[in-house]
Amino acid sequence: MRFLTKRQTSPVVDESMRHFKWPVVIRRSSRRRTMELRVTRDSTIRVLCPASVTDQQIEQWIQSKSSWIDAKLLVNSKRQSIVLPKLQTGASWWYRGQDLTLKIEQSKHSGVELIEDALVVAT
Repeated sequence: MRFLTKRQTSPVVDESMRHFKWPVVIRRSSRRRTMELRVTRDSTIRVLCPASVTDQQIEQWIQSKSSWIDAKLLVNSKRQSIVLPKLQTGASWWYRGQDLTLKIEQSKHSGVELIEDALVVAT
């Protein structure tokens, strides 16, 4: 028995797109009918397009979307700059308007309890 699977095409970093200030990856597909633009979490610009679209058309389209791309890259940079608090015993943790001490304990039953000025997390 033979199974039909979706044919995968590997993305290509197009050499003709190197003059942009961002890395651009182009993926062409003969089945695709529209163009799609994505900004990935690692700030790569990804273009999904029909196989019939020329490099020049892609380049013009990317240039027309440059303000949108810049806005998405700004959101990505802000997302990466957020520092998450450390989850370790003794860390200070802000909870319901109080500065509490975090205590992490090993237990058979998991849960969270507020005991005096400590937030106890059982794992």
